[in-house]
Amino acid sequence: MKWHMAALASLFSGMAPGSAQSGRRLMALLADYPPSTPPHLNSTAKLSDAQCEDNLDFLVATRHTRLKALGDLLADFSLDVVPVIDPSEDPLPTFNALDRWIRSEFPVPRKPPPRQRFLESDRAGSEILFSLISDLGLLEGEAIIRRREDFAWALDLDPDNSDMPSYRRPCVVRPRMEHWASTVFDTQVTALQTAFHIGLPGAEIHPFGETATDTIAGGHDPV
Repeated sequence: MKWHMAALASLFSGMAPGSAQSGRRLMALLADYPPSTPPHLNSTAKLSDAQCEDNLDFLVATRHTRLKALGDLLADFSLDVVPVIDPSEDPLPTFNALDRWIRSEFPVPRKPPPRQRFLESDRAGSEILFSLISDLGLLEGEAIIRRREDFAWALDLDPDNSDMPSYRRPCVVRPRMEHWASTVFDTQVTALQTAFHIGLPGAEIHPFGETATDTIAGGHDPV
């Protein structure tokens, strides 16, 4: 089903002046983008342990299909995800290109939607952009785990993180080691923050892919 661009634009709760045109092409392509709807929606505080595990299993089972969908869409912008997912290649140039693409193609909201809206969304229809954003986060996570065997997709179950938004969510995780805390990256939520804050006055946003490139280079290793 085709979704009118106005419905997709409503996700932004009112776009900043001059931003609508920049996202017109992207939103047109998103009309045919396949949704990525986790089995269970809502914050993990409202989900059972089994439901959290279902969401992790869903991410792992569908990641290749999701990366294919993302790659097909990005190809329309002459962007190639292979250097990110191929561990023999340097992902940095592609991450830099994707960061520029997000800055140029994503409309800028007057006010970013709350994180809870992403967690409760089925990421379809008028909120299909959330599927694209979660796929960008998946891509960054895959860049890490395909190059670093000590990281994997897992639930953040570190008791020290029980008050963190990542707790019991599917994340890129390196388990706790002796004298070193677990390392956890909720790359999908990071992608959400990047997409909806780029271009906002005063927003300090790290370049897309910075977490991956820093981690691959050992920037989060024990010292």
